[in-house]
Amino acid sequence: MNVPANSQPPAPSLLHEIWVRKWSVVAIAVLATGSAIYFTMQLPPSYAAESRVLVSSVEVAGSSSTTPSQPNMATEQEIARSLGVVRVVRERLDQRVPEDELIDDLSIENPDGTEILVLTFTYPDSGVAKEGAQVFAEEYIKLRRRGAVQSQLASAQEIQTEIAALTGELERIDRRIGSGASETVVTSLISRANLLTGLLVQRRQELLSLQTPPDVGELFQPAVVLGRAGPSYPRNASLALMLGFALGVAQAGLRGRLDDKLRSVEEAEPYLRSSALALIPSLPALDRKRSTTTVSPSAYTSMSEGFVPLRIGFLGAASRREATAFVVTSASAAEGKSTVTANLAISLARAGRRVTVICADPDKHRLEQILGARADIGLAQVLDGSVPLSEALLPSKIKNLSLLPCGRPTGGDAELSQSDAMESCFDSIRERSGFVLVDSPPLGDADAVSLLPLVDAVLFVVDARHMHARRLAIGRRQLDRLNANLLGIVFNRASPSVIRPEFSIAAAPSSA
Repeated sequence: MNVPANSQPPAPSLLHEIWVRKWSVVAIAVLATGSAIYFTMQLPPSYAAESRVLVSSVEVAGSSSTTPSQPNMATEQEIARSLGVVRVVRERLDQRVPEDELIDDLSIENPDGTEILVLTFTYPDSGVAKEGAQVFAEEYIKLRRRGAVQSQLASAQEIQTEIAALTGELERIDRRIGSGASETVVTSLISRANLLTGLLVQRRQELLSLQTPPDVGELFQPAVVLGRAGPSYPRNASLALMLGFALGVAQAGLRGRLDDKLRSVEEAEPYLRSSALALIPSLPALDRKRSTTTVSPSAYTSMSEGFVPLRIGFLGAASRREATAFVVTSASAAEGKSTVTANLAISLARAGRRVTVICADPDKHRLEQILGARADIGLAQVLDGSVPLSEALLPSKIKNLSLLPCGRPTGGDAELSQSDAMESCFDSIRERSGFVLVDSPPLGDADAVSLLPLVDAVLFVVDARHMHARRLAIGRRQLDRLNANLLGIVFNRASPSVIRPEFSIAAAPSSA
């Protein structure tokens, strides 16, 4: 796949992040569910008791017609849980339950289309639960009756005042009639007296009706224990599972934003704006050999055949760019560049190409260990003029393959790597070889920077197990600043999850 130079890294979707971190999402959900079940087991059992009250319409007295006052059921629910009721209930329960718990343990419902209040009281003791439901219903009815009685008393007071006024006016009319008024006046007064007498009778009847206790409702279902109300294992576990899953998804999205680790070739290529030449699978057998001081090149000969796809891609890219000298580097240490350099060189040599490998990483001699040619004389001595190139350049046991070791440090290696002697040394080696592969330090090292102008292209090695967007982007910016020509990328130690079918190759070394 060719990656355009202006390609932008794709933004991972939330579904992608969830899939990548699916096991952490599952773990959080399971942990939340398990914790909910555990804490539910620690809770004492609770019991629910229920009572039902029929709320009656209260008639308003004091007028010629009595009008039913339909109860507002929402208001009645608030009255049933009001502080006045709660305090009386607490006293009747011998103050066994705090006021705030009483309110929390009480639930009131009004079935649709009815004037019924269903009062449910929950408590760890079934006896207290039943008593609480009964007392709440009784105290609600008492409070409502007290309110109705107070309304009756107020109406009776108003009627008595009106009766007194009517009686006084009748007495005044009676006196005027007996005072010898004219016949016309007497007739009018008698008519007025008859009207007042009728009103007086009506008001006295209303006053008599107010002596009857008001009908505010009845407790038509005394409290009964419904059974165990909790804790509910299925409900708590279900809620915890949903919450755990939501938290798992949230952490997956957050980690996706904070974690720049890349998990596939498709994700990594845009950051380097180049295509993969090959993917090298990990080989645990070679990882165990890393602890040895020397490794026989014969052990790598058969394994270098696994680099045939890399060799083919490398030769094609090098031919198109007419390149013969290459720096093999990486964004950071321990990416596997020495192993890639050695095995690519062996594969090219076995294919009949003349190859010279230069070890230019003085801090690590892994390349020399792989080829079994560690020497005190090498590049450092050639550059300071103490040893000619012909003596420092060593033939390997692989036909067509030569090695120029690092040599022992001279104390001025940084200056020597940037001297004219380095350029002259490179020119001489290129004349002797078909291909020159330079195993250099990572890009952040000054020696790597000094080598780039001397070669035609860069082969960039990436450890596929530890691909990070920021690190790769920084590596690409360093190459751009140095105007380096990137030949391609080699993904080393690649697991099956990042290997595309077109890059499927035999097992290859993974050590560096």
